[in-house]
Amino acid sequence: MTTIAIVYHSGFGHTARVAEHVAQGAGSVPGVAAKLFKADDLTSPEQGPWAELSSADAIIFGAPTYMGSASATMKQFMDASSKVWFTQGWKDKIAGGFTNSGSWSGDKLATLTQFAILAAQHGMIWASAGMMPGNNSSKASPEDVNRVGSYIGLMTQANVDEGPDTAPPASDRRTAELYGKRIAERLCDNAPLGRPSATSRLLTAFRWEPGLSGHFQLPARSLHDSRRIDDAILRFHHAFIAFVSPRTPRIAITRVIL
Repeated sequence: MTTIAIVYHSGFGHTARVAEHVAQGAGSVPGVAAKLFKADDLTSPEQGPWAELSSADAIIFGAPTYMGSASATMKQFMDASSKVWFTQGWKDKIAGGFTNSGSWSGDKLATLTQFAILAAQHGMIWASAGMMPGNNSSKASPEDVNRVGSYIGLMTQANVDEGPDTAPPASDRRTAELYGKRIAERLCDNAPLGRPSATSRLLTAFRWEPGLSGHFQLPARSLHDSRRIDDAILRFHHAFIAFVSPRTPRIAITRVIL
């Protein structure tokens, strides 16, 4: 099972609601489990569920933007992660980030930049929003996904006179789900991040004529689909026999999960 940890702080419940929808989107991908962690429980490097973060395949950071930066509790968590930094315990994990504010801009970019730099210091691989901006033309609508128009990560906006039951609006919640799903799908599509995952590359090795050897690498989007892999090997086998010579070469084909 591929796991995604979502570490967040929420002052009034709005960011918590966003975190829930990020988790919902990530969890919609087969083979992926998303778990929420409160930054309040991770403000000390000596206590809290640090081991669970280390075992996760990805960590997504989330916090409201207060006075132009991540909230103080989230910053405590970030500072406490320095113990992990010393051993590069999160290196090569996927990282992402989201933030919410009351204003349309609210200087949210500063918070996502903080998260991206945190990820870089840990040697993590940052995941952008991967969505075109919405609500930016006369034919567009506030109901569009990514209506705030963020690229570096997920931004949402909640009216200051509305509670988390209604704000952020449905379009932002849908955007949060798409962001979580994007990260989960990338985890399932790509090569292992420090260890074997549910998917990987397919290494097809072949051997013919004494003293000669080589290999081809064929991509496979899902190792769950063994029939697809076997078909790929069979196609390669036939193509190779047709290519090398009219003779029938002796070929040994093996599959190795990297």
